[in-house]
Amino acid sequence: MNKFKLILVAASIALAMAFTLSCSSDNTEYKIPGMDSYKIPDMDSMSSKNILQNTNMDFVKAPIPTGSQDIITDVQFSGSALSGGSTPLTVRSSKQLKELYLQVEGESGYYVLALTDDNLISTSGGYTYTVSLQFSQNLDGQPLQFTVSGSTTTAEVSITQERQVQTIKAGTGALQISLSWDTRNDVDLHVITPSGREIYYGNRVITATSTAGRAELDIDSNVGCPTAGSSSDKRQENMYFDAPLENGTYTIIVNLFSDCDTGTRYYVSANYNGRFITFSNNQSGSFASTSVVTVGTITVRNGAVVN
Repeated sequence: MNKFKLILVAASIALAMAFTLSCSSDNTEYKIPGMDSYKIPDMDSMSSKNILQNTNMDFVKAPIPTGSQDIITDVQFSGSALSGGSTPLTVRSSKQLKELYLQVEGESGYYVLALTDDNLISTSGGYTYTVSLQFSQNLDGQPLQFTVSGSTTTAEVSITQERQVQTIKAGTGALQISLSWDTRNDVDLHVITPSGREIYYGNRVITATSTAGRAELDIDSNVGCPTAGSSSDKRQENMYFDAPLENGTYTIIVNLFSDCDTGTRYYVSANYNGRFITFSNNQSGSFASTSVVTVGTITVRNGAVVN
């Protein structure tokens, strides 16, 4: 094929793609003379999970399911949504739920979570579920509008409910460790570095060295148990560690500093280079018999997390 024909073929491809992308979003095959068929991608299907990063959720490119019954009776976000962190969501229903559906305004589909016994925290006067939502590090600080519905074990679908959650931008670094909880209590995050230095509300910044980057507790909230729903009631703490990460073991501890409300549940998340990691079976729990819980450890070798 000579140079002139190559130019014509390239122009034909560009025109076909431009026309298709402006008029259609289906996976249609197009024939260009002298070439094999070319399949234009479905641009909407390229929108994958974005705002929510939970690995136990599926993303479906379709409108969120909705029914005609008030099966879901209440939806509550506990505090604000932290970029790169987690936020508890509490859902109450009159019937037992099998799946929960979540849609974030601006995305091309909805998320599906299969509920388990771990999500069910009460059956008194109905069913109460809690879900720890993991958020992208790319939140821009603007509120997020959620639509929520769900289906029962007998395939009934609830009508939708809408809720808005405020967002908080946070430091990320190479390693980000965040704490969230579900009451107005003052709960604190502590991390002990491999060299034995502790970072917490009383020592918020660790300066960089030749072998370890800077670390900071940049969000410390709910000092003195603020009024529920007030601007101080964020229920989030965040800590980040810049590269290079110090080799060795990081120990994560949570402390119920002020117990103003009973029944506090905590959630700790860890984000390594933009990816949520599991480092312990104790990342979520409650302060049942103690106010201090050692959540788990994160191990770094050769500057990389190996959990």
